Amino acid sequence: MRNNVFYWKCDSPIPSQEKIAHFFNNKYTPEVREAVGGALHDFLGHSPESLVILKSDGNHLVAKFSDKGTDYFFRADEGRVTDDVYLLAESTVMNLLNKQGLPVPPVYHTDITLKRYPFRFQIMEFIRFPCLNKFAKENTLDEKTIASQSGHFLAQIHAMHFPGFGFFDTDKLSADGTMKGLDASAGDYFRKCLDKHLAYLTVHELLLPEKELRIITAFDKAVPLLNSVKGSLLHRDYAYWNILGTENEIKRVIDWDDSVSGDPADDFGIISCFLSDELVNIILKSYTEHTGVDDSFRTRIHLHCLRNMLWKTVIRHSLGYFDKGKEFFLSMNNGTSLRDYTLRKIDIELEKLENAL
Repeated sequence: MRNNVFYWKCDSPIPSQEKIAHFFNNKYTPEVREAVGGALHDFLGHSPESLVILKSDGNHLVAKFSDKGTDYFFRADEGRVTDDVYLLAESTVMNLLNKQGLPVPPVYHTDITLKRYPFRFQIMEFIRFPCLNKFAKENTLDEKTIASQSGHFLAQIHAMHFPGFGFFDTDKLSADGTMKGLDASAGDYFRKCLDKHLAYLTVHELLLPEKELRIITAFDKAVPLLNSVKGSLLHRDYAYWNILGTENEIKRVIDWDDSVSGDPADDFGIISCFLSDELVNIILKSYTEHTGVDDSFRTRIHLHCLRNMLWKTVIRHSLGYFDKGKEFFLSMNNGTSLRDYTLRKIDIELEKLENAL
């Protein structure tokens, strides 16, 4: 289980070089391709009419297959961590949200056993719309309209509450279907792996010791704000590459692999890592049509944004993101290097948090 994980891509036990080889290279060996065909045959009762392997710069094997006029999406992890069955929690969350009428794909089948195939997998609805990052890079995305829709969506998922905090306990979910966070408090989850992340950044000279001390001091002052927080369902990677749709409409929100029970301000802390203050405020405006946002909530956005920038910087450095070209999904449209943007964002959010306290 994810007992010692704050964010999976950053904190999983897979060594960095193996992550790099896995994320950015062809995952479909002939043996894997044959196994995928077998899994689809089991699901349908016969072979699919078509099977198209899709490119994935990420954690999963992905493919599109068709049968009797219906397109499906196949998504799998290779079982590289034997006790991580979080695909079960992800599928459960997605189906809960889909049943409430929210724009989340339904999952038709989930297999976490590794008994017949060398991967755990999901089969779900195939969405024909591209991710919004495509339109953002083309400067055709109506960001203000999408921001307004995002506020309504986030308010609805945050209205779902669960006991505990952090990643869901998949042992309990498997045993009795109960969704419960692994951590006792929001503060416990917030501080998980924090020392490890700070140590990495200082060792690699991405943070100077005096800045590390400022961050620790600010966190010590702000973390008590989490004491009264109730655990809500969070996406924890709500960004354009995980939203499918058109230039002005959200059709589906995907990739719930990092969903947790936590502080609603944390989703805004993720969003603030990428979007301007103007767009974040538009999201907050529609969000407040459903629920209140006070000064503590706004301060916690800065708290979470800074915390999230720390693990994001670890990932971006350790997995070589800073060296990727302009076609990389995180590349900046304005020509700013990802490294410069990332380190500057840490400075900005630290200053915002210090001023808010």
